[in-house]
Amino acid sequence: MRAGRVGHAAVLLDDGRVLVAGGVGALGPKGAPIASCEIFEPSTGLWHVATRLVQPRQDLALARLTDGRVLALGGRLVDRMPLATVEAWDPRVDRWERLADLPEAVYGAAVARLDDSRALVIGGFSSAGPSRIAWWLDLRTAALSPAPPPHEEHGYHAIAVTPRDEVVVSGLATEVLRGDQWLRLSRQRGGADAVAAEVLADGSLMVSGGRHIDNERARADTTIWPPGFDEPIDITFERDPRWGHTLARLHAGRIVAVGGLTDGSRFADTWEVFEPNERRWRAVPTLVESRWHHVQVALNDGSFLIAGGARLVGAGDASPSASRLAA
Repeated sequence: MRAGRVGHAAVLLDDGRVLVAGGVGALGPKGAPIASCEIFEPSTGLWHVATRLVQPRQDLALARLTDGRVLALGGRLVDRMPLATVEAWDPRVDRWERLADLPEAVYGAAVARLDDSRALVIGGFSSAGPSRIAWWLDLRTAALSPAPPPHEEHGYHAIAVTPRDEVVVSGLATEVLRGDQWLRLSRQRGGADAVAAEVLADGSLMVSGGRHIDNERARADTTIWPPGFDEPIDITFERDPRWGHTLARLHAGRIVAVGGLTDGSRFADTWEVFEPNERRWRAVPTLVESRWHHVQVALNDGSFLIAGGARLVGAGDASPSASRLAA
């Protein structure tokens, strides 16, 4: 990318390109939110500069509307106070414009797209801390309306959508939205955040890793719920616990755990591959840059774009590197 960034957001556009927006250029006291935006062109592998956000922001959420526009929702500045502002980017003219504010200021919210008409905006941090924020986003009009709030507060959480349009939110606990009712799963993951979640090829739900709230140590456990969420099974990573990672599902049904931090705030220097037939993880070497707090976007050809993230812990810098994971 043209700029290194952490705490940024990315979204797949209608034409198969990827928009990456905002973030912070460095961790630590010298870091400040940025407004720069870039577009990745999968056919050429090149990046192009896009118009800057009206307001710099990190830990924002992006959502693509039915008409092709992209919303930038909330985020925060250097003081950790959440923003309520919303902007819309029109790819036809490459321009951002301010829209009506959010009902409540929030940063770190997640967007779960159910179909071409609606998405769920869920969780994040309000001015009071981790939140139970839940709004329906009409992808045709950009209007927000109240959604059933989850039982738990969710910050630094992961989301997934099952084939039955159930929204899964996982952090200190794992909850599933069925219709207008939240279901607490039979086995809680209490005590950790920064987990990763993905739906397997057979419709099962995987929640992996995370960071212990009490001692901030990485977790190695993975829980897999079958469709219907009965009788979960537990397995562990083969080599290292990790948090701040992402999960990518390949065509063959394998799951790849990408990046993250492990114990002692060390980078996980391997990826791990989940073999669905064996129900086990195996560590594999990787030549790409170790990182955490990166973005991952599924491209139209089934591959994944992995971009940005932190290269060092504490006062480290933000990475401009990008990788493409083949399906």
